[in-house]
Amino acid sequence: MKWLSAMPQSLCRPDKTMRVKLSASIMCADLADLASEVKKLQQAGVDMLHFDVMDGHFVPNLGLGAVFLERLRKLTPLPFEAHLMIERPERYLERFVAAGSQTVAAHIETFPDFQKLARQIRHIRPKPDPPL
Repeated sequence: MKWLSAMPQSLCRPDKTMRVKLSASIMCADLADLASEVKKLQQAGVDMLHFDVMDGHFVPNLGLGAVFLERLRKLTPLPFEAHLMIERPERYLERFVAAGSQTVAAHIETFPDFQKLARQIRHIRPKPDPPL
């Protein structure tokens, strides 16, 4: 495990078993049969559902919104993570948490003061998650 020596000590735990969590992207699901798709994912043992939220500005595509998460929340107890690929994510944080997202990811380059954004996310509740 030579690569472990290059990692920060807080991430190196060779004495403990690390568990990888699997997050399935809803973007890849058959949206016309979403209830069945979510059931299959649960049976497959995924740990959470990932939602790519796109506004057509920060990224050229349009993606899922908070209403979509809210409706899907009724179908599954799996945790949700919202990946906000949008401009001005601070405007939408509360909507995605209220819709049932436990984790919110926002891109550093979308907000001039990312520390302020992280504080706002923590205040609302979910774990902040800057995507790599």
